[in-house]
Amino acid sequence: MSTSDNITGTQEIETALKSLSSDLTALATLTESKLQEHLYQLPAEELNIWKESAFISIQRLKDVISIEHVGLTVTERARLVFMVSTFVGEDEFIDDRCRALAIECLGSFIPLDRTTASQVLLVHLKPIFQGAVHPGVRQDTGRAQQNPLDVQNMYDEQPWKFHGIGSWNTLAWVLSHLESDSFESLWPLIIPPLLTLVDDYDPAYKIRGIAVTNALLQRISASLLHRTGIDELLFKALQSALQNLTSDQSPTLLRAAMPCYLSLTNLVLNEDSIQKFEKLCAVVTDTIVPGWLYASSRVELMVASVDVLLLIIQALGIGSARFLKAFIPQLTENILPKEFSPVESTLELRIASAKTLLTLMRNSTRNQVLIYYSMDIKNLTLNEQSDALKEIVMELFTELLVSSNDLLMASYFILLQESKLDVLINNAAEFLPPVDAVTKDGYDLVFGVNCVATCFLTLCLLPCLLKTSGARIISMVGEDHRLVESINYSSVIEGEKRLQLDPLVNHAQSKLGLMLFTNELHRRYHKQGLVAVSVHPGTVKSNRYKHQPFWLVSILHLFMYPSYMGAITPLWAATSPAGADLGGRYCLPWARVGMAEKWAEDPEKMAELWSWIIQQTNRYEPGIMQFRE
Repeated sequence: MSTSDNITGTQEIETALKSLSSDLTALATLTESKLQEHLYQLPAEELNIWKESAFISIQRLKDVISIEHVGLTVTERARLVFMVSTFVGEDEFIDDRCRALAIECLGSFIPLDRTTASQVLLVHLKPIFQGAVHPGVRQDTGRAQQNPLDVQNMYDEQPWKFHGIGSWNTLAWVLSHLESDSFESLWPLIIPPLLTLVDDYDPAYKIRGIAVTNALLQRISASLLHRTGIDELLFKALQSALQNLTSDQSPTLLRAAMPCYLSLTNLVLNEDSIQKFEKLCAVVTDTIVPGWLYASSRVELMVASVDVLLLIIQALGIGSARFLKAFIPQLTENILPKEFSPVESTLELRIASAKTLLTLMRNSTRNQVLIYYSMDIKNLTLNEQSDALKEIVMELFTELLVSSNDLLMASYFILLQESKLDVLINNAAEFLPPVDAVTKDGYDLVFGVNCVATCFLTLCLLPCLLKTSGARIISMVGEDHRLVESINYSSVIEGEKRLQLDPLVNHAQSKLGLMLFTNELHRRYHKQGLVAVSVHPGTVKSNRYKHQPFWLVSILHLFMYPSYMGAITPLWAATSPAGADLGGRYCLPWARVGMAEKWAEDPEKMAELWSWIIQQTNRYEPGIMQFRE
């Protein structure tokens, strides 16, 4: 390349850098002129105009460096990284186009060398935060101060909120891509701005600081944090974030701070150490439980609190039993509807509380949970809310039917309330949904609901059923089991074979599968008094055709029996004295015994289906492996 080409390239780079710098200055001016510290409060029209200008500037810079990248000086590289990395975050002033372009532009600077990183941190970032120095850290070493001043002192002047917009994104990007052996030498330049961000009084900036902290924790060693005393400063800052419950952004802050707190705990404290256990307990006693006083009147905040409590319970493991008396009353209270709150948010709270409660149960001994939980149930039955609680349990049961893991939780709810189970009627049904419909676990929706989920729920409840004298299991099947002689198991899992299968054949497979499972139940456990019956309820009006056009459903209903008649045969099999002798039989409308196809009673096919169900679902509940043989 000639000297004139070098000069031209340098001029083009400088022009592109100045253009982007001008855009960032304009954003700072816009923010300051509106006297707003939150970018999301800026007028949308002005912000959109600015975004378009910034996109053009980044595109111009990308085009230039794609040619001139090799010849960039350290100063140019540092300026480029500093400005372009401003756009890699999730802030309101960044749109998807700018973010994608910025990430692409920065790709050629990964990994980030120490020299360039030093320039970014020293020349560009440090001056921005110089006026708001965190009192807890020494600027020259990045170590914790012995006798720090109060953190309030750094709130007096905060020019970085106007003149350093997006600087948090730059710091996070540098930490994510810095050469791994450069952290210790750059420590004094990294820690001061990080702590200023994470210890700010405003939740919006705490959230940004937590994102930067996460980037740091993924790259450094525990020894560096511990030697410099920064681990305790971070613990203190994150505890402060977890206690910030008065802002509209508190739910978001809680969900950001808790995973970061747990990551820090896992990094600096040994697994199974008493110190780690005490740190986890401290966050419960100092932040979670006291926070419920503030959260009780704000459903969205309580949902966030329950979500992070789930993380704590998972981290504590069996140690969470220490807090049963605190957790269980609050979680069971959350399961009740909130009279003056939107239905959607209260349903979210109930589901979150149910999942957390059941995780708590699995971490503790079942008897411990039953003691406290049954006490709450007993108290509830003394007032008019007892029926409401049962209704909510059924709502949760319905809500959780989509995945095997949640079905396990639903079964726990039943077992928590019932010491015996006389009748289980398996009546879940999907018919001709959209062809791309699958469950959360990747099964075809029809086979997943009609067979896999139903069989798995039955297995989860089977210990209780076997303890109940004369228990009956009624499985709703149908005449279309006659359409297929066997099940193609590869066609019921998400994939090309599933898409090629005739939907009617798929539905027939699901009913045959449930029939084989029910007959295997009879074969295995009839001598223990369990009655398992396959029932065809009849062609009755129902929501079976919910995925079909209204006009078609209206015509079909003209040829169907009333809905209530669909209960005749199942009730006969479930409750009549004659039902005790129906085990392993196929019942037809209306209260008659019929003949199933021979393949539905084939012992080999029954055993194959049984083994397949357990093999597919035991990862959710290893306890069902006891029924494998």
